[in-house]
Order: sequence, then C-alpha cells, then structure tokens
Amino acid sequence: MTMDGFVAVGTVVRPQGVRGELKVTPYGSLDDIRFLANVRRIYLVRDERSNAYDVVSVKFLTDAAVIKVTGIDDMNAAGKLTGSTVSVGEGDFPPLPADSYHIDDLIGMTVVDEKGIVRGTVAGIIRTKAHDVLEVTGPERTVNIPFVKAIVTVDTAARRMTVRASGFFA
Repeated sequence: MTMDGFVAVGTVVRPQGVRGELKVTPYGSLDDIRFLANVRRIYLVRDERSNAYDVVSVKFLTDAAVIKVTGIDDMNAAGKLTGSTVSVGEGDFPPLPADSYHIDDLIGMTVVDEKGIVRGTVAGIIRTKAHDVLEVTGPERTVNIPFVKAIVTVDTAARRMTVRASGFFA
C-alpha cells in the first residue's frame, strides 16, 4: 500500500530477539536505508492499515536493519508486525541522486514504446544483483524489462516511461 507523503523503504521480515526488535530487509541495498539511524518515526503498513511508531534505536546487520520502536516490547508483539511495509515521511528521506527513483513513484506508471503506443503499466519491480527489472502488465500479458538507461527513459512529471526496445512487446 502506497501512502501519499511517505516512502516505502523495506519490509519487516521477522522479530529479532526477545525484546520486540524488528528485522527489516531493505527494498534496495543496506546503504539505501542507513539514514534510518537518524529517523525519529516510522510507519508500518499492513492490511490497508498504517501505524506510526517512534524509533528507539536502529542497528545494522550485514543485509538488514534491526529497529526498536516504542510500544513493541516482546517477540510476540514484534511477530504480529511481520510482513509490514516500513515507510518514512518524505521529509525524512534523503534526496535521491540524479536518475534515481522511489519504487512507489514507478509503480502504476504508463509504459509506452518508441512510437508512443501504450504497452501497459508498471506493476512491480524485481530487484536483482545486476539491475532492477520492471514488471510491466499490458492488455495481453506481463513482460519483464531491464530497468537500465540504455532501454528505459522515465518522465516522472508525466508518470510515463518510454521503452526503446520494442522487441519486449512482440
């Protein structure tokens, strides 16, 4: 669930320890969420509901963050939050480098080919070690397109992507 004014940064994958800490896997790399060490409030979204939590502490593991929030004090309470999307207010999110995008900004974008023919919408992003892959759902089928500059141009203002290799839609 995307909330206006918020940026989704990861998912609670399980409790961490017995004191109610949450293990959070980032949507990008661990470096993408290191700013959480300076965030005072996070929002956990699950089953169409969002709850705000004050951050007590943040630690970083090799591939995840461990976040302690107020009001979640044991493993059982933390376990109930497994599967929640972790979001932060847009104002807490550091500026993105040029040609970088929030996943929430890409989902739902219209995808067109080089001739301007609408081919579908971005339904999801698949994270891979090499590069992200766009999951584009069209009227007839879903195609996966490498999300690289050589193939895809993004116009955030128009909420539109142009794919330069029409063979994806053949």
